Amino acid sequence: TTVYVADTFNQRIQQFYGPSSTTGTPGTFVQQWGSRLPNLAGPFSLDYPRGVAVDPNNGNVWVDDTRSGYIKEYTAGVTNPAAFFEDFGGEGTTPDTFFYSDGITAAAGPPGDLLNALNPTTLYIPDSGIGYYQVMQDTTGTGAYQTVVEFPCGTLVEPAVFNGCTSSAVDASGNAYAASFNEGVIDVFTPTPAANPPTYTLTRTIGTGLGGPYGVALSPDGNTIYVTQSTKNDVSAFNVSDGTLLGSWGTKGTANGQMNRPLGIAVDGAGLIYVDDYGNGRVEVFTPGA
Repeated sequence: TTVYVADTFNQRIQQFYGPSSTTGTPGTFVQQWGSRLPNLAGPFSLDYPRGVAVDPNNGNVWVDDTRSGYIKEYTAGVTNPAAFFEDFGGEGTTPDTFFYSDGITAAAGPPGDLLNALNPTTLYIPDSGIGYYQVMQDTTGTGAYQTVVEFPCGTLVEPAVFNGCTSSAVDASGNAYAASFNEGVIDVFTPTPAANPPTYTLTRTIGTGLGGPYGVALSPDGNTIYVTQSTKNDVSAFNVSDGTLLGSWGTKGTANGQMNRPLGIAVDGAGLIYVDDYGNGRVEVFTPGA
């Protein structure tokens, strides 16, 4: 019913009515929040945000504020103005801080994860600036999120040092997926929940020779993974279980269905695919198989 967009260079989050909305016309503007001025210390101050996710448990909006290193949480709805809820993190290269994180996923932790008992929402945040993936949980039930595990993700290549891993997706089994920009593949990390905290192991990759893979998203049934190829201006779909390429679509341009450096991607509960067409300053919505 609602689509949130991290409008990076305007330092804001924009909200639009989604295709399932019964309140307003799909694609029309609802509200926005955030600015870089007059300072970066306020709860609604944003510094080049690049990730946004909706909490599946309470509907709150999580924002990955890339340059400041802070993770911010807001309450928002189609009839309510956005309200600040909490933030944590900061710029750094140690656990609980972020150097240049591009994406964020809010989901349940892996089945059997004992640390997830107090708060069912786990945050999965890839930090492309240091090539690490951080998994954060509220282990006290007080809203104080902290990193419970981090693991290497992607490969840093000079001078493009902010491309270690650029996005995240998580399936129902807790497997974590990330686009490895410089290696041209999708990394798949499998958890061992009983380790408490869980450990994650790179078990396989999907795809080969992808052109600047940036965003990843899973279909509702978890059987298909989509990836944006930012330098090839298209989207590719792969079978999750065996990595088979199911198809690709898109060419460079401004017409409907064409793209110019697509970055973010998301899939809703009905299977519709939302692509952040960065170079054209728009979001395109696709039907699976179309």
